[in-house]
Amino acid sequence: MQCKATATDNGSIDFRCTGGTNGGVYDHVLNHPLDIIFCVNKDLHAWVIPVDDLKIANVKNGITLRTEPNKNGQGFPSYKYLIK
Repeated sequence: MQCKATATDNGSIDFRCTGGTNGGVYDHVLNHPLDIIFCVNKDLHAWVIPVDDLKIANVKNGITLRTEPNKNGQGFPSYKYLIK
């Protein structure tokens, strides 16, 4: 399990690990043998997302955490994994 948290207004979660003086990408969460990613946003809503579902959806760098579907139906359907 990997835990990710965001305080952004749009609820974006980045799966890249960055740092250093240049902010370069040095690793990626999905490169590891994980089965679940637990996410929480600034409003303390929580999601449990199977890594296999992210891979099937061809998610590469991150997702936006949503509590309901967006109007245009684009992006990863994170609302399906919201813990209620």
